[in-house]
Amino acid sequence: LDFAIDNGINKIETAPGYNNEKIIGNFLENYKYSRKIEITTKISSLTQSKNKFDQIYKSINKSQYNLRYQINTIMLHSADDTNFLIKNFLKFKEIKKIFNIKNLGISIYDTSQFKKFKNFSQKITIQLPTNIINDKFLKYEFQKNFNIQGRSIFLQGLLLNKKVKLKLSKKNKFKHLKYFNYLKKNNIDPLEICMSIMRHRRINNYVLGFDDKKQLSAFLKNKLSNRNYSDHLKNIKKIFKNSFLDDPRKWNYNFNI
Repeated sequence: LDFAIDNGINKIETAPGYNNEKIIGNFLENYKYSRKIEITTKISSLTQSKNKFDQIYKSINKSQYNLRYQINTIMLHSADDTNFLIKNFLKFKEIKKIFNIKNLGISIYDTSQFKKFKNFSQKITIQLPTNIINDKFLKYEFQKNFNIQGRSIFLQGLLLNKKVKLKLSKKNKFKHLKYFNYLKKNNIDPLEICMSIMRHRRINNYVLGFDDKKQLSAFLKNKLSNRNYSDHLKNIKKIFKNSFLDDPRKWNYNFNI
């Protein structure tokens, strides 16, 4: 976190489910920084809650207590809450005012959820997956009132690392290995080709995850290449065709690795 902010990063995203709000709160309380940090946190799934707004209030209060810092953006963590958010958006705006929060949003996974916002006229932040094997959202025209954030450009490390904490079928293990063999054969750096998706200017911001300072440093040093990857991207999509690997909701994790 020291290294990130010292190198110009002033936005941090967290969520109660990540179990790190207190860590970030301790850091922000003790770090001597000159720039204002923007914090985004999320509200866990509301689908099983009998009193959804009570859960929302409690979640924001707890996040503020743990972070000890003004929250800039509140997101709904579950795409299953899309209809609830749209239907009750005026109520959410009241909550935003009460907690002095600037932005409201939701994290979605597929185009059917995105289409629900077709005639939505309110200002909203929408997080959606965008990476070299899942670029389906980039075919859409985004409304001016949407703040679009791309996430999963590394696909939770799957596109960067040969060894992953996933229980892959033989078929998907083969596809994953074939992808890295293709990169090696064509002298392509996995980080660089993953970053190539960031050329799409219709995405306002990207949410990026790093395990440590080394990974973040590598990203900051890796400038967007002018290399044309269009043919390679077509070939990579063919490699991953008919696999579920573009959707983390369907993954099985193996924590013994």
